[in-house]
Amino acid sequence: MTPPQLKFLLRCCVSLSVFSAFTFSAGALAAQEGAQQENKTEKETSTDQASEANEPEIIVRGNLIRGRTFGGYEPEQVLLPEDIAAYGAGSLGELVDLILAETSSGRGRASGPPVVLINGRRVSGFREVGRYPVSAVARVEVLPEEASLAYGFAADQRVLNFVLKRNVDITTLTLRTGTPTEGGRTSGEADGQFLKVDGARRFSLDGTYERADSLLETDRNLLFADGSMGATDRTLAPQRREWSAGFSASLGLPAGSVATLSGSIQDQRSEALFGSDPVTNTVFQQITNTQDVVAGLNVASGLGRSTWTLNASYANVKEATATDLAMAPALIRETDLSRENWETNALLNQRLADLAAGSMTVTASLDMSLERQDTAILEGAAVNQSSIARDTFAGGLSLEVPILAPAPIPGELGLNANAEVRHLSDFGWLTTYGYGLRWKPVPTVRLLASVTREEGAPALNDLGTPQVLTPDARLFDFEAGQDALATLITGGNPDLATDRRRVIKLGVQWNPSEEPRIGVNVDYTTSQIDNEVRRFALLTENFERAFPDRVTRGPGGQLLAFDVRPVQVAEGRRDEVRTAITFSERLKTKRVRRRAEGPPTKRRRSGRPGSLRISAIHRLTLRDEARLSEGGQGAVFDLLNGASIERAGGTPRHQIDLSLYRWKYGFGLAAAARYQSATRVNIPSSDLRFSDLATFGLRVTYEFNYSDAILAKLPFLEETQVAFNVGNVFNQRQRVTDPQGRTPDNFLPELLDPLGRSVRLDIRKRF
Repeated sequence: MTPPQLKFLLRCCVSLSVFSAFTFSAGALAAQEGAQQENKTEKETSTDQASEANEPEIIVRGNLIRGRTFGGYEPEQVLLPEDIAAYGAGSLGELVDLILAETSSGRGRASGPPVVLINGRRVSGFREVGRYPVSAVARVEVLPEEASLAYGFAADQRVLNFVLKRNVDITTLTLRTGTPTEGGRTSGEADGQFLKVDGARRFSLDGTYERADSLLETDRNLLFADGSMGATDRTLAPQRREWSAGFSASLGLPAGSVATLSGSIQDQRSEALFGSDPVTNTVFQQITNTQDVVAGLNVASGLGRSTWTLNASYANVKEATATDLAMAPALIRETDLSRENWETNALLNQRLADLAAGSMTVTASLDMSLERQDTAILEGAAVNQSSIARDTFAGGLSLEVPILAPAPIPGELGLNANAEVRHLSDFGWLTTYGYGLRWKPVPTVRLLASVTREEGAPALNDLGTPQVLTPDARLFDFEAGQDALATLITGGNPDLATDRRRVIKLGVQWNPSEEPRIGVNVDYTTSQIDNEVRRFALLTENFERAFPDRVTRGPGGQLLAFDVRPVQVAEGRRDEVRTAITFSERLKTKRVRRRAEGPPTKRRRSGRPGSLRISAIHRLTLRDEARLSEGGQGAVFDLLNGASIERAGGTPRHQIDLSLYRWKYGFGLAAAARYQSATRVNIPSSDLRFSDLATFGLRVTYEFNYSDAILAKLPFLEETQVAFNVGNVFNQRQRVTDPQGRTPDNFLPELLDPLGRSVRLDIRKRF
């Protein structure tokens, strides 16, 4: 064990000992307080029994809501089993992908998945539960970003709380195959899942194998400006192979505590082609192999006035990339990346007092992590090795205070204050603090307001990922206004510094009806980021002027290389309004009596209610700017009006997601549409116009358990579901044109979206 790891473990032991002592002391005080209150109640009862002997006894019993979350934030949406069935997903991971548009947030550093909870409790990581079958879920709650504070996370991602059924025993096998309708690539996948839930105890096993063929330029009708066609030695999508396996096991402990151990392993391989030597006919290829190992331990106490959770996780990622350029031995390049991450977290939720409007609670969290990243670059006969590490220690507090609104303001108020300090071995002390207000003037309306100020450090990926050279990449040179084949340089930037963020959110939630369930959520978010880390995928004139060292040109101005490693812009500003409208209702179904001679089924389905769910989400971007250098004279990228960072153009002012899900008698129909408005990008002579884009997807599912006639003839179809998926039904691709109506080679529709319309068949069998 290395000295940094030994130091980290010693610090973990000391800190967890202090935290545990505080936790168990708080629990003992709560128990003593409860015992004293119980004794006091018994004495008062015995004293009053004599005078109240002739009065009738009234006993009121109530049950706590199973799987409830901490804090006073109510769900924005709730999905019941019939709603979940309409999505046609097989696992929690698939369900999260399908509802990503409904659960996304504009406040985070990245567009990753939301915070995931199981039964209202934090888990060691999403991989612990991502393969769980959706048929084990009793309900899904979508909570606002502020709810994540009660679980030791920053308030920059929405929260998904999966409440499992009390007792389930599920074994499933799923087979998938798919292909674009234009041909050229076939993919297949097989995965198995086993899950057993017995109260608080859980055990799961899962395994997956997936393979996809390469998609070549010749598989698409590519015609470039010089009259040439697509090449057989260049891939639009690489050949890919992946397998993974995982498990999780929970064990009940004294006092209602539960310990969960989980682990997973994943192996990926991809092969890409990017041209050949016309003299030797040697094909240039890039092969990437990735292995990912994750292990986690989660220990959670029983529910009470004091509730605690301990998490520990380990992750190891190894990635090797070989770029084969036999024509130029000096450029043969191999990169090896190894990344380790040890992390522990201790979380305490303490109910301080019971007020008229609810409970005052405090959340204390303690986080420690050790990250290490080693790289080795072999270039010809030379070997360049480097290593970076980060030791992080963080502590945070969050206080929730519900109060009755003072007259003449009606309803209930909730106040929140939170703060966190972190020490990073490579960047020193960083702070985060925030405060917020929630107001419920009437039962159907909730208003939220929050402010967050945060200092953050760049991720080790952005700092130390090894450089990878991809020669003859298709690029568009905005300075020259023409296409170019040049070397693309990717990797990390060790010169990145810390950033500072200020985020303000104002939100309104309106639920005018419970049946059918109608919800309207409107969020306004404004953010300002200093020293924001960005990755520029387009070589524009302003970018080259601000970062001239990122562009290499020949004597005649010919583009030779473009370095797209991350850079920092002096200031970024973004304002957006997100409006989400959801409608869902139960569809009545007739309870069908099974015929006596019919085949037996493992589960009764005939009386299960149907579901209709419609959602519309509109994102209106009011401002998206990036100032590339310090001072008022720095170039400003107005991504709504002529500037661009991404290859797909500027930031669309409007983005709309529409979805409809209907499920009844085992038949499910899911339809989803996405629209984004047109943008433009300025070039010295004129503008490039990126058209608006509307895509439509369709999914049809059927469960054979709802058909006695089919099962009588084909009994092996019992507990079987089939799903037929069509992505991008109308094969729409974005069009990029100059004022003369021509499309630069780098923006040909088939290059922007090589797959286009695709079809997939899923067969899922439950045993």
